[in-house]
Amino acid sequence: MVVGSRSLLGCIALAAVILAGTCRTSSAAKILAVFPSISKTNYLFGQVLFEALAARGHNVTIVSPFEVQYAYENIRQLRITGLFSHIEDYGLHANVFTKRDKSSFYGNTNVIYGTAALADYTLGHPALQELLKNPTETFDLLILDQVLCESLLGLAYHYGVPAVVYSADAPNKYTNEMVGNPHNPAYNPIPSLGYSDRMHLVQRVWNTFVSICEQFNYKYLYLPSQEAVYQRYFARRDLPPLLDLIHNVSLVLVNSHPVINFARPFVPNMIEIGGAHIRQLENTGFSQDVINWVEKAKNGVIYFSMGTNIRSADFPESLREAFVGAFSKLSQVLIIWKWENATLPNQSGNVIIGPWMPQQQLLAHPNVRLHITHGGLLSMMETVHYGKPIVGLPLAGDQEILVNRAIEAGFGLKLDYQNITEEQVLHTINEMLNNSTYRYAALKASRQFREQPLKPMDKVLYYVDYVLKQDSGVNYLRSGALYLSFWPRHVVDVATILVLITMIPVGLFATLIQIILRKTHERKLKNTINTGKAAANGKMAGKAVQKKKN
Repeated sequence: MVVGSRSLLGCIALAAVILAGTCRTSSAAKILAVFPSISKTNYLFGQVLFEALAARGHNVTIVSPFEVQYAYENIRQLRITGLFSHIEDYGLHANVFTKRDKSSFYGNTNVIYGTAALADYTLGHPALQELLKNPTETFDLLILDQVLCESLLGLAYHYGVPAVVYSADAPNKYTNEMVGNPHNPAYNPIPSLGYSDRMHLVQRVWNTFVSICEQFNYKYLYLPSQEAVYQRYFARRDLPPLLDLIHNVSLVLVNSHPVINFARPFVPNMIEIGGAHIRQLENTGFSQDVINWVEKAKNGVIYFSMGTNIRSADFPESLREAFVGAFSKLSQVLIIWKWENATLPNQSGNVIIGPWMPQQQLLAHPNVRLHITHGGLLSMMETVHYGKPIVGLPLAGDQEILVNRAIEAGFGLKLDYQNITEEQVLHTINEMLNNSTYRYAALKASRQFREQPLKPMDKVLYYVDYVLKQDSGVNYLRSGALYLSFWPRHVVDVATILVLITMIPVGLFATLIQIILRKTHERKLKNTINTGKAAANGKMAGKAVQKKKN
């Protein structure tokens, strides 16, 4: 009886603790979500996150150039109109086939000053200015999309709230700087170089050089441009430097996964959430005609998409004709092609085109056998999640790395868009369709990607609630690297001292040898001189004796 009473009391206590925790977690918070990117890819994650936060009862205010219909009344949208045309001159949304002909210096300069213009326009937009000037507006948390607009962290300072940063990419210089995450150029490649994490000596040298250049670029070009925007809109007497706000970010959520990207070291407040944007599908999202076509495709379906930011309609003519010609010879296979124009020249009967396709729903369908893709991060995650092999056509950024990872894992092949022919496309597709090893490797990668202790979006929600509950902040998660400048952080000062300590005895020893050699040389020289004098005196004496005899 006593045991039963204790058990009952224990159960009641446990239920009370769980109920208290649940109530505390589900309490509504006012969240300001700023997603200023002109790339729809970034907003895709945001859209899923906003709905999940709203479903938990949080009030979400979204600042973005995009506007969509939400089913939740606790989502408010502030649209940054006119942003696309404002930054058009900076080439941030230009034709990728044109951009490839520009120098890296040109691209880097455009990105730095283009993102500064992006932040400046966002902060100066009437919709956001009205929000900032309204004294009744308060928030509990800032969620910022990391698109090289760190000046927007001034919003966290303005409202006195913690900041959570989301990055659509794997860890990079900008996100690493926020939380002091280590970057070792020996095995962390710069994405633009296209290297793997197993570099040979020449690659490591070049990767290290570019990493150092990236640091100087960050400190002397990027930070000053963002600091200027930050000072313009948040200027006040006690305003801290922007770098202090960057280092005060509570949490960084990075869109990576070791199956897709590389295994990396992480500090406690940098969290991998790769796959968080993947939805739980309730319907196909297809029109009935497309459903009929996909279902009736006895030999399967090939899905062809270059993502949200690259237009297939911008293909050079030779590239377009290579695919059109190859597809016409695959008459028994249905091709669904994300093609942005109304018509496709020389389109064969087995090709369906459209400016938008429900990509996740297509990849989830068992009849889809192959995904032809540019190798963008979100597309690769969706493809791996649903276990589809790929043919990669990488064009920019980290796409080369991600496609190479698929090739290494055995579920992908690659085409070089600059040297592509109809025969190459046809041969590659037939190899993928007729060799089952690619399919099995894709299913293996899918199992590895899905096997996580917590679903990615559940992880995001957990950590957002965790930051909201920490009244005193999450300083105990901050790495000591944040309190060190670049040189001490990379132990350059220690290395310098060690070199000096090593060189001092070497220098003393060399000096001692020099002194000994000098003394020895002087002694030998003195002996040589004395010997020479004695010989000269002997000759003179001999001549004198000879004269006397004569």
